[in-house]
Amino acid sequence: MKLKRLNRQTLKSAPRHAARIRFNKSGAITLSAQTVINMQLKAGDYIEILQDEENAADFFITRCTPDKGFELRGNASRQLMMNSASVVTKIFEALKITSGQKSIICQMAKEYIFEGKERLWPIITSSAKLV
Repeated sequence: MKLKRLNRQTLKSAPRHAARIRFNKSGAITLSAQTVINMQLKAGDYIEILQDEENAADFFITRCTPDKGFELRGNASRQLMMNSASVVTKIFEALKITSGQKSIICQMAKEYIFEGKERLWPIITSSAKLV
């Protein structure tokens, strides 16, 4: 018999207040309070989600102007939300999420990267957890 230990030291889980993003099949996209803090966002700001055309499973978030982006609104738990069923559909397709799944939660990178002069916050899609 070969036993594998399952405990807090051997199991990888995100800290309770980790930076995360949730995509709901209904189109709701929720940024955790820690993501909001890391990106210095507030209700009324605008963001857009970018997909890497060379690596379809790689997605990023960036701030943008009202003419390009989705307006964020707040909720009671210091999270920010937006709605776009089209964006969620693209993400589910790229990650090969089956139609039976209602939502996924992905961790967010702690730091941004630059693409030209634009700050991009990577969505860690390899961490996707089906909910």
